[in-house]
Amino acid sequence: GNSSWASREFVSVGTRPIVSPRVDQTDLPRGVSIPFQRRGSVLVVQATLNDRVSGSFIVDTGASSTMISRTMADRLGMDLGKKHPTIPVQTVGGLIHVPLVVLDSMEIGGFKVKDLTAAVHDIFPDPAIAGLLGQNFLSHFRLEIDNPKGVLVLESKAVPTMEGAREKAPRRTESRPD
Repeated sequence: GNSSWASREFVSVGTRPIVSPRVDQTDLPRGVSIPFQRRGSVLVVQATLNDRVSGSFIVDTGASSTMISRTMADRLGMDLGKKHPTIPVQTVGGLIHVPLVVLDSMEIGGFKVKDLTAAVHDIFPDPAIAGLLGQNFLSHFRLEIDNPKGVLVLESKAVPTMEGAREKAPRRTESRPD
């Protein structure tokens, strides 16, 4: 059988994100080990979308964009009938245009990227696969695959700032009359 699930042609599709994704630096560990499952030649990890829906995603360092299945889009309550920007994707059957959506957030192992653009397309024959983690998610982190341990090691590239800590300090704004 053919073990390459993701359409390799998708790699060549450049997409401009609708908004710039940003990494949520709240209480981030320096690095985290995320267990993966191997399915043929691909790695599968659990991801949580919009802080509420989880699914199995293929880690694809060769894909420029993150993709979610139509089922996942439905579970997130996205209306695909609405007008969405699209990108062309080369499939076995020819060129198709797939809708682009913006996820509030995508999180694996405590690392969260907010405002992440994803293409909606059923690229996998296996309904247990909810999508694909592409470079627009993965490029925010240093990524190492530890095959013997069966874990994906993610490290934040961004240096945490002190801004978040300052914002959490209680502010005294009320002035009491003497």
